Amino acid sequence: MGEESTSLLEAAVETPTHSGDEAVGAVRKRRLTRRGIAIAIVGALVIAGGTVGGVAWANQIAHENAVADAEAAHAAAAHAAAAHRATLVWLDTSVDAGIALRDSVATGVLARQDLLGGGGGVAAVAESSTDLGATLAELFGVDAPTIDSVIPDAGPLPELASVDPELGTDQLTALAAELVGYSREADESREGLAARAAEVDTAIGALGHELGALASSLPQVNQALLEGHTLASAEAKATAAGALASFDGASDASLPGLIEAYATAASGIVASHDAEAARIAAEAARVAAEEAAKKARRSTGGGGGTGTQQRGVLSESNAQRAANGLGALSWNGTLAAAACTWASKLAAADGGLSHSKNPGGFGWWGENVASGYGSVSAAVNGWMNSPDHRANILRPQFTLMGACSMDAADGTRYWVQQFGS
Repeated sequence: MGEESTSLLEAAVETPTHSGDEAVGAVRKRRLTRRGIAIAIVGALVIAGGTVGGVAWANQIAHENAVADAEAAHAAAAHAAAAHRATLVWLDTSVDAGIALRDSVATGVLARQDLLGGGGGVAAVAESSTDLGATLAELFGVDAPTIDSVIPDAGPLPELASVDPELGTDQLTALAAELVGYSREADESREGLAARAAEVDTAIGALGHELGALASSLPQVNQALLEGHTLASAEAKATAAGALASFDGASDASLPGLIEAYATAASGIVASHDAEAARIAAEAARVAAEEAAKKARRSTGGGGGTGTQQRGVLSESNAQRAANGLGALSWNGTLAAAACTWASKLAAADGGLSHSKNPGGFGWWGENVASGYGSVSAAVNGWMNSPDHRANILRPQFTLMGACSMDAADGTRYWVQQFGS
């Protein structure tokens, strides 16, 4: 078999004539050359296939690394965004507390300074409140921000881009870089917001400290107030004492309201004292006026007036006489004038009842006197309930009557009724 192969190979190749050994060597060389070419071709094909597979593998590794980098950058960006949101909440909370404190101090403390030790007593609070207001104004960019004002450059961050593993490697690499930049910007913004929140907190703390110092001074302020308002009621004093006691253990945020409550209680002390002082003054003036009136009446020997004629006494008396079958009395000016003179003297003396004398010209004459009755009916009823006075009203011999009343300085009314015929 081997010899035939050799013969076939040799027959296919024209070669010069050689010796046997040389021919064999030449054939063997040709065989090695052709085998090497075949091996080289096969090797080249194997190498070419390995290179293509290696490139695909390398691309896969690069894509997976890009996905991992993008996801890591996304996680870092999400953490930065959460920290940014927390700082925004801190800033908003501090700002709301600062605005509320500024306003409550203005209305509840500075506006009531006259009851809190005066301008000197609240000077430190006023200065600290001004500093807080300036901090808030600078933060908002307006002079007097309110709870509805918006802080510039303090809004939420944009939404994070999600990581899609199906994106191309270059797109994932670009996304990772974008997320890294997002994290950096979030951190920078958070640091700025935190610095602003810290400034507001510092201003709030300073004002709270001054409010605490003011609260500590109020017991002395209250003592001075009581010393200057000795006529204040016990209730007003107790209310102020209770307001002072509420400062124990109170938080800084509650101090403006508690200080305002004390100021209200202090105004109650002032009002109570002033009301009592006015009452005492009015009573003193009344007493002085009464004494002056009495003195004037005594110096003139009269009641200070001629009294008021009371024709109603005539009507009431005639009604009593008619009920008892007696004729009516007629009004008499002389008897009425005499009754007024005597009523004025009784009112001026203001010390009891006594009778006058017949003014003259009357054969039959009589007199009823009384004090303290506020109306005609009451006076006549009082006389009718007294036997002697009733007898005068119902005496058949009397045909004429006059009556009068006069008020004393203390308000007591004196009544005089005179009869004649």
